[in-house]
Amino acid sequence: MEKSKINGIIKTLPHEPGVYKMKNSGAKIIYIGKAKDLKNRVSSYFQEDPAREPRINKMISEIEEVEFIVVKSEIEALLLETNLIKELRPKYNIKMRDDKNFIYIRINTNEDYPKIALVRKKLNDKATYFGPKTATFKVKNTFRTLKKILPFRHCNLDIKYISGTGESSVKIGNKTIKYPCLDYHIGRCQGPCIGKCTPEQYQTNIEKIIKFFKGDTSALFEDLKSDMKKAALDQKFEKAAKIRDKMKDIEEITMRQHVSNLLFEEADIMNYIIDNGKIYTNLFQVREGKIIGQENFTFDADSIKQNEYVSPAEIINSFIRFYYEQATEIPKHILVPEEPEDKETIEKWLLKSSNSNTLKIIVPEKGNNNRLLELSLLNAKHFANQSKARWMHEQGIDKGLEELKEILHLDKFPKRIECYDVSHIGGTETVGSMIVFIDGIANPNQYRRFKLAQTKPNDYASMKELLTRRLEKLAKQNLPKGFTLKKAVKKDSKPLLENIKTANLIVGEFNYKNYFVIKKGTKIAGMIGLIKTKDTFHTTGLFVDPKFRGQKLSYFLLSKAIETAKSKRIYIICRKALKEHYEEFGFEEIHHLPEDLHNLKDCTTNCPIEGMIALVYDKNKHTPDKSFNSKPDLILIDGGKGQLQMGIDVLKKFSLKIGVASLAKQEEEIFVPWQNDPIRLDLTSGSIQVLQRARDEAHRFAIEYMKNRHGKIATASEIIEIPGIGEKTMQKLFRTFGSLENIKNTPMDKIAEIVGKSSAMKIKQHFQ
Repeated sequence: MEKSKINGIIKTLPHEPGVYKMKNSGAKIIYIGKAKDLKNRVSSYFQEDPAREPRINKMISEIEEVEFIVVKSEIEALLLETNLIKELRPKYNIKMRDDKNFIYIRINTNEDYPKIALVRKKLNDKATYFGPKTATFKVKNTFRTLKKILPFRHCNLDIKYISGTGESSVKIGNKTIKYPCLDYHIGRCQGPCIGKCTPEQYQTNIEKIIKFFKGDTSALFEDLKSDMKKAALDQKFEKAAKIRDKMKDIEEITMRQHVSNLLFEEADIMNYIIDNGKIYTNLFQVREGKIIGQENFTFDADSIKQNEYVSPAEIINSFIRFYYEQATEIPKHILVPEEPEDKETIEKWLLKSSNSNTLKIIVPEKGNNNRLLELSLLNAKHFANQSKARWMHEQGIDKGLEELKEILHLDKFPKRIECYDVSHIGGTETVGSMIVFIDGIANPNQYRRFKLAQTKPNDYASMKELLTRRLEKLAKQNLPKGFTLKKAVKKDSKPLLENIKTANLIVGEFNYKNYFVIKKGTKIAGMIGLIKTKDTFHTTGLFVDPKFRGQKLSYFLLSKAIETAKSKRIYIICRKALKEHYEEFGFEEIHHLPEDLHNLKDCTTNCPIEGMIALVYDKNKHTPDKSFNSKPDLILIDGGKGQLQMGIDVLKKFSLKIGVASLAKQEEEIFVPWQNDPIRLDLTSGSIQVLQRARDEAHRFAIEYMKNRHGKIATASEIIEIPGIGEKTMQKLFRTFGSLENIKNTPMDKIAEIVGKSSAMKIKQHFQ
């Protein structure tokens, strides 16, 4: 947006609370925000901020117009923003979508004989609600246990009390079942439908149940304890044993985990992890100093699915608003791992909705409260693992992966699958994608994109380039054939000392235990020492036998030393002539050694010895690429026999032993190295579905990259997204008609002449 237009927009904004809507060139709302001061907040977007998230910078680059709504207070702005985001779902807002329905426990206290039921929605009907609850099976188990201890009704009968006792004391409406039902006969209901209890008698149980769901189980325990003692004194031992069993049942369902030294008797503790584009959250409910329950939620958020960074403050803000908008109870304290955005406004909003006079959102620094946050994080991780395992089982993924191990003759279970696709549109640009499945589930954090040198549509050459660029990174992790890298042993001392003497190395006091060696057979081909001096690590004695030079052995030795050192900075003192060699690896020259290294041999002051220099390797500046450094168990290529051959050739070039296969789109045929004929699997099998998902995801990721690079090409890529239309068909169309607009306006019979009637029909139907 031009500066004059920005200034014009800012001039119109008032210093008032409100909501602002950012629009793009197509007048589409891409972001909604709230502000205590609209002018100040919106102005901040157009000021330089090096710390700003890339996602927000991207959003700012698309802004063409800003609309705003003025409200009376920050809380009104918060509520309006929440509603507008729900309704309009802007591209750059964090929109939390839970992947399952919640349930609430509803107690209709407006009835003479309150019914307790599980419902999906919380209504404004003056009934008492508890929730939201996510684990339906746990709630149902609690119901079954409570009905044994405190019988209640959950039927839909409309029971009105008249007076007295007996069947004539009540009037029954909505007779949807025969009554009394089985629950009455087995002691799970008091039988209000036949007048077996008065409303007051029935209400006694309901009050205890309400206290129970609020976390107060002491009254229920005391009553049962008293009844058990009385039964024992009356020598009714069977009855006493049954009461004891009821008390055990309560202990099981209330998670009586007492939290010692907790500063807050009443608190919710929440934490989360992000895994594979999903947010997994855990929330502990602490009441009366003990954990009375926990809830787990799984959320999708568009930005996270697209592998964009979203700050913890924004995630926590979104989760608090999502959860407490639906919660039936808000505690006095909410413990979170990081302060949410707009903390004060959120606190005011929560306080307004709660029954308390005080409410605080707290980030604990240390002590038991922080340990509870760590416990919540641990449970979020367990929940994520359980959710993924359950999803894998439901989708048949675990079985499918086992099948793939056999079908594709893999050496081991295909835990990590990498799939590759090449995309080129109109012959103007070629890109490649690498997607990663871990245990059969997409892992977007490890996806990688490649802009390829090939511009002409040559699938084989492009795939070869893509695989070469990826696998050469992996090849660097592997020692040349016949070499081994290990810790030195005692018998290596003599050859190590000979090398030190021959190469005139400065190593200080020698101890073979400080050395790593690379051997070819039994001969030492290279060596390096890693010395710890107090809290500092430095390398020494790097040497490669002249007979074995030129094979990057020093790279592997330095990598091993740096990986082993338990510090972020690793030092080395070397001759000036070697400076360039170490700089290529990532070392940087320094002019002051740490105090721990002042007493190195031949160095008497705070300096390297004459003719020598000191360098440091800072691990913080050289974060390894986890994805490129991980070896796949299976490489899957989008294509046929020719693409597979490219994969075989590149693996052979780098001497890498990795399972490889290709999957062709048309007939879903799998090509493998050991036979000419393709493998055809049942399309309902878990094994082919894992491969299809990986192939389709690689294709989607490549197309998305293409869209981001060029608007013109992005328009053209609409063709590829039509089911059943591939790149070759699209290329024929563009060579013939020149542009997407021309393709849209060309009669179907003309398109059919180029790509066939079936494809022509799909294209025309898509654009109708």
